[in-house]
Amino acid sequence: MKQCLIFAVLSVLALQSFGVPNNDRVKESKPLSHTDHYDADGNHNAGYDHDAFLGEDESKSFSGLTEEQSKEKLGTIIDKIDKDRDGSVNEKELSEWIEKQQSKFIYKDSDHHWKIHDVNGDGTLTWAEYNQTTYSSLPLSTLIHMPEDEVMHFAKRVHKDKTRWAAADVNKDENLDYEEFVAFIHAEERKHMYDVYTREQMDEIDKDRDGKLSVDEYIADIYKRPAEGVEEDPDWVKQERESFGIYRDRNGDGFMDFAEVKEWLIPTEYSAAEAEAKHLIYESDKNKDKMLSREEIMEQWETFVPSRALMAERDEL
Repeated sequence: MKQCLIFAVLSVLALQSFGVPNNDRVKESKPLSHTDHYDADGNHNAGYDHDAFLGEDESKSFSGLTEEQSKEKLGTIIDKIDKDRDGSVNEKELSEWIEKQQSKFIYKDSDHHWKIHDVNGDGTLTWAEYNQTTYSSLPLSTLIHMPEDEVMHFAKRVHKDKTRWAAADVNKDENLDYEEFVAFIHAEERKHMYDVYTREQMDEIDKDRDGKLSVDEYIADIYKRPAEGVEEDPDWVKQERESFGIYRDRNGDGFMDFAEVKEWLIPTEYSAAEAEAKHLIYESDKNKDKMLSREEIMEQWETFVPSRALMAERDEL
C-alpha cells in the first residue's frame, strides 16, 4: 500500500508544485498610512494621500526631491497606472495601483520565490521548472523510507497545489506568468483565489469531513487546549463559543457553511483603497468625467506626491 502511494505521487511530480506554507488564516486589512487623513478639526492631511498613493517607504523617498524631480517621477507612475493606455486613469486602475503599493511585501516575497523557480528566466513558469526546483531534488530513497502518514500528507499537498495552480492560471495555458504566480503564492490576497483559499482552510479545519464547521471544530482551530493542567476554557474562548452563533453562523443552522467560512477568513469589509481612489479622483477631476487625464494629475501633483519643499512646509505646521 505504502509503495503504491509513493509511486502514485512520483508519477505526477512533473505536474506538481511545492506546498505553500500556511500563515494566519484570517486576512487582516492594513492601514494605508499611519497618519490620520483628517485632524481633529477636520483639516485634510495630504501626507495620508501621499502614503496611500506611493506606499509609506516610497513616500519618504520623495523628501529629498525638488518639485521638478517629483513631477518627473509622477509622470512615470502615471504610465504604470494607465494599464489600458487610453491616456486616462480610471477608478479601477487607481484603486488597483493603491492596493499594489500597499502590498509591496507580497511582491518582495514573490520576487524571492520567482527567481528560484523561473529557471530559464523567460518570464513564464512551467510545471517542469517548478518541479525541477522543488520535488526533483527529493531523492527516491527518502520517499521510500517515509512513514505512510507522511506519504499521505505529501500526496495531499500535491493535490492542494495542483488545485491552486489551476485557479491561479487565469489564461489557462498551464503555465504561470509573474502576476499569476503572485496569486498562487498569496491566494488570500487575490479575489479570484478566495474560493480556493477558503476550501484549503476548510479542509484543514473540518475534521469530520462533513463539508461544514461545527463550533467545536472552530474552537479547536483557534485554541489549542493544553494537554493537562487546565480543566476549563479561558473566558475569551467561552466568548468565542457564544459569538459563533451570532457572528459566524449567520443562518443559524448550528454550523459554518462555505460562504460563512469565507466571510470569516476574508471579510467583505470597507475597501480603503477604493475609498482613496474615489477621494483622489474627486479632488483632481476638473472636468467631472470620473477619471483623471495626465494633465489633471500633473496639475494637482501635490495631491499625489510630496517634494522636499512640501514636506518642509508640513514639518513646520
